[in-house]
Amino acid sequence: MKINENGRSMIEMLGVLAIIGVLSVGGIAGYSKAMSKYRTNKMIDQATMLITNIRTMFAQQQSYADLNNARAVNLALVPEEMIVNPGQEIKDNGTRKLRNVFSGDVEIKNSAIDEDDKNTPASGEGENAVAAYASQGAFRVTFYGISRDACIQVATSDWGAGSSSGLVGMHIWNAGTEKEDKKVDTIYKNAAADAEEDPTIAIPGGKTYKVPFTVVQAQTACACANRTTCAVTWKYF
Repeated sequence: MKINENGRSMIEMLGVLAIIGVLSVGGIAGYSKAMSKYRTNKMIDQATMLITNIRTMFAQQQSYADLNNARAVNLALVPEEMIVNPGQEIKDNGTRKLRNVFSGDVEIKNSAIDEDDKNTPASGEGENAVAAYASQGAFRVTFYGISRDACIQVATSDWGAGSSSGLVGMHIWNAGTEKEDKKVDTIYKNAAADAEEDPTIAIPGGKTYKVPFTVVQAQTACACANRTTCAVTWKYF
């Protein structure tokens, strides 16, 4: 007498579930890695486009006086995907929020191109005033809140090793306890050698820390408190 049994045994079902679980974990890990790579590449694209647009717009003026987030948005220099509340009208001297692909803040500010520039009095102000024109010759762009892996990728990318690129210097830093990068303001076109001893700053043609960072140098510079507090500042003229 034969009995036909259909279906799977409990052991077989457990085996199938185990295989599905392994494949799911592998799929999630692969997706996470792919998303991380996508965000890093997207952030580099955002920074490249932003810097290129600013330099192109101001190329004939040789001055970045009064440049800030709001003015850059109003001049259509910022990719719309980076603008918080893009439909909101804000004056050039107002406060405009920008976000990178990692959801970190983005800051655009003018900066002094050389040491003499920072001591030039503003028109109509007192002799000892720190001028708006003191920061006219260059500008800086800061991306906050990027991952450590993205930070290393950015640091090891070539942002302008040649003198024609306009790059004054890069600063890789930990924004976990700070909101504004001021160290890059001490890097000047005519005094770049002063940055040679700082492992978080790279300059075109530098002897020790030059653009791009080596992988080992980038690992040191990107030693943030955690994986979401890295920040990078580019300074261009």
